Amino acid sequence: MLKMLENFWRTNQPLIEKALRKYLSKDSAPTLLYRAMYYSVFNGGKRLRPLLVLAAAEVCNGKLENVLPVACALELIHTFSLIHDDLPALDNDDYRRGKLSCHKKFGEAMAILAGDALLMKAFELIVSKCPRKVKPEILDKVIKEIAKNCGMEGMVGGQVMDISVNRQLPITNYKLKNIYTKKTAALIKTCLKVGALLSEAKPEQISTLEDYGKKIGLAFQISDDWVDYKQEKKLNKLTYPQIYGVNHAKKYVEQLVEEAKKKLNIFGSKAKVLKEFADYIATRKI
Repeated sequence: MLKMLENFWRTNQPLIEKALRKYLSKDSAPTLLYRAMYYSVFNGGKRLRPLLVLAAAEVCNGKLENVLPVACALELIHTFSLIHDDLPALDNDDYRRGKLSCHKKFGEAMAILAGDALLMKAFELIVSKCPRKVKPEILDKVIKEIAKNCGMEGMVGGQVMDISVNRQLPITNYKLKNIYTKKTAALIKTCLKVGALLSEAKPEQISTLEDYGKKIGLAFQISDDWVDYKQEKKLNKLTYPQIYGVNHAKKYVEQLVEEAKKKLNIFGSKAKVLKEFADYIATRKI
């Protein structure tokens, strides 16, 4: 991992882990539901999305305490999406990060309910744990942004498009990118944008981080598919490297990463961590 990003990761990932464990307390949740939720959240995720929230806040001179609850909420939403994506009705994956997926360990019904509960818990966190000094109008924008990009216009809508076109050739480059933009890039873009919003960033800064998020989000999904393709997994799905070839996919990821990094020039040297995030996406090994 690149040096500045490694330092940023090492410093902030433990803060995210600690906060997640505090926020995801048992309370009055049924024992089995809580176990399924806890198992899925703490099964080895890298916390990329909440780290992006923190990095966006940092480049906009925001404060950690203002963004940490929302960063954790977005990780819960990401986990909800993984639980549901793994279900037999969708991607039908028995394993997640080398461990049994939630529905294989706790059953399909409990997996569905655990995902639902994590989604609701995320919005509870945003409303109840953000400091009072966060302006209500900003919090309103954050909630709307998350709901929009995680629902039918974003992540959920992208999943619907994905399953509807699967096995249906030919598929245009535009349509495939549109699926990736909604299914994966929408949440990543949201992480950058809400980090900026909570830091009361200028409109130009917010739009720049949003554009950066779209590009690295698309690169992230294509690089995921690229690794899966090389490992001979999920070959029954329509993916960028399967349709256009591994070499073309690799070159396109590199192009997206360079375009994303150029977007950050308005931040000067403060954008070093975010630029290294983009390089990490292009070179990571999964």
